Amino acid sequence: MKIMNRTQQIVFITGMVAITMAHYLVADTSEETSEETVVTLDAKGDPSSNTPRCLQDYKTSLVWELKTDDDSLHGKDKTFRWGGVGADKVGSMAFDDWNALVKAANKNALCGFTDWRVPTIDELKQLYTLQQSSDIKPYFSNTQETPYWSVSAYEKYPEHAQTVHFGNGVSYYYNGYRGNPLPVHLVRGNKQDVPR
Repeated sequence: MKIMNRTQQIVFITGMVAITMAHYLVADTSEETSEETVVTLDAKGDPSSNTPRCLQDYKTSLVWELKTDDDSLHGKDKTFRWGGVGADKVGSMAFDDWNALVKAANKNALCGFTDWRVPTIDELKQLYTLQQSSDIKPYFSNTQETPYWSVSAYEKYPEHAQTVHFGNGVSYYYNGYRGNPLPVHLVRGNKQDVPR
């Protein structure tokens, strides 16, 4: 067995440290980049930063509707009472107001997709966190600082449903009386839970 002298040992250890550090630096950079990767899509589903209608989040594989500044169903001021397609079946108070928005988005294949729906409470929390990034926030300039509906009910108080307030990120059930008109952000993709 060959024994290394002190100089060889130092060179060997320095080389191993350099290789190990390079591995961790590359791994950390790629992980950080992949977590922050989003792309904006136009109404047909083509990547576009000029006329974005949706934002695709590669971290969660969800695509979000971007609200518009007009009087359309996708307009930032359009509100809906709670209930309709996808809503949790808890309690007897439910409305079908948001069905028109969901059906129109799917019929028109908004951003190239036909599986639009109202998000779960966990997905809505993810959206609030996502749009806090300074690079992403401008795309959500038409999102109001108000509670937004999720499809998630609240079993203890069946006349309420769960919301996320886009002014402060707080998730409420008591702020979401089902008869109150609140805005909705559509989403598509497999239902997601908040990462634990």
